[in-house]
Amino acid sequence: MTPDKAGVAAAGKDAETPRRISRGPYRNGRRTRGQIVAEAMTAIAERGFHGTSLRSIAAAVGISPAALLRHFESKDGLLTAVLKTWALLSDDLQGLDLRGLQRWRAQHDVMVWHTANRGLLVFFITLAAEATSADHPAREYMVPRYQTAVDLFATSLIEAAEDGEIAPLTLAEARIEARALLSFMDGIEIQWLLDPDLDMVGEVDIFVAHTLERLQNRRQH
Repeated sequence: MTPDKAGVAAAGKDAETPRRISRGPYRNGRRTRGQIVAEAMTAIAERGFHGTSLRSIAAAVGISPAALLRHFESKDGLLTAVLKTWALLSDDLQGLDLRGLQRWRAQHDVMVWHTANRGLLVFFITLAAEATSADHPAREYMVPRYQTAVDLFATSLIEAAEDGEIAPLTLAEARIEARALLSFMDGIEIQWLLDPDLDMVGEVDIFVAHTLERLQNRRQH
């Protein structure tokens, strides 16, 4: 199992493990579910959702398609589990308890993590692009996910203004800044995937620093 798959499997296991100690077939079932989710992420990153079959995932895990369907009733059901696992990983990185400019500056750590987990980044970028199709099963996840991200980054700027870290700004202005950050990060991630020599972490650091400096200097005008 690759480092990416190991991390995903562990996250999936932690997300579903009950507080009591599981033994025997139950524990083995949880482990198998984690392996299936990890393999699905890798397959989607390589071939896209529509190019990935349950049969190929089952073969990679070493089980039959029928056995896979005992864990996930359908391909869409497996995708739902995969997206839940991604959400857990992403939320842990974003630090939902951060306030003000801490959230913006924390993107440094997010980018560092992405460079160490290229496969997961490919998975998300691939699925986000595919979800632009109205009938894609991931669309119901991706649309609110981006809306939530915009809200979080915009709210953090409003908090920063309240705390005197930056000049006052309206919610509409804060949402524009939030979308600009997300757009830059998505774009630089794609460029890094195409050119691994690109300093993705440094580029994001510079973008965040310039944005915050501009917002801080607004109060001088």
